[in-house]
Amino acid sequence: SSKETGEPIVVQVAGSLKFEETDNNLTAGLTPVRLQACHTERNLNKSSISFEVMQNKLLPTFKNRPILGFIHDVDGKPQFYGHNAHEEDGEIIYDEIAIGNIPETNNAELVYDKENDRYNVMIDGYVYDEYTKASEIIQREGECPCSVEISIISMSFDAKDRTLIIEDGYFSGVAI
Repeated sequence: SSKETGEPIVVQVAGSLKFEETDNNLTAGLTPVRLQACHTERNLNKSSISFEVMQNKLLPTFKNRPILGFIHDVDGKPQFYGHNAHEEDGEIIYDEIAIGNIPETNNAELVYDKENDRYNVMIDGYVYDEYTKASEIIQREGECPCSVEISIISMSFDAKDRTLIIEDGYFSGVAI
């Protein structure tokens, strides 16, 4: 429990971020993206988030969270590098910078995935067109893998199924 330690446990789950074309003049200077963040039920790492916990506790916390990226050149083309960090004076310093955000009006929803019998978390966001090459990369690639960070406030362990049950938490951000 984070109440006992004073800090949540932060885990990273895989997701994907797709470029969404739009003619909306209200979003000039922003590249719209659609994020498939994670899903309900059991994960490959033997953790599980129920539909109810995702819908009522985690999903509403995506509002105003950052979209982060670390960009470097590969053969003269800008690319995302994933999570990158270094240590300074015994402290971990993350190299990613904010390249966009997930607004309050993010159309967060749980979309049923019939093939895998689970609900995928789908969120709208924006990447800033200025300041970095992030928008250029996303438009060029069409889809980029990302890491979604979940801060776990409380959890339990189902010994019979050997599954970690996430009972409460929040989304911290997304790193492309």
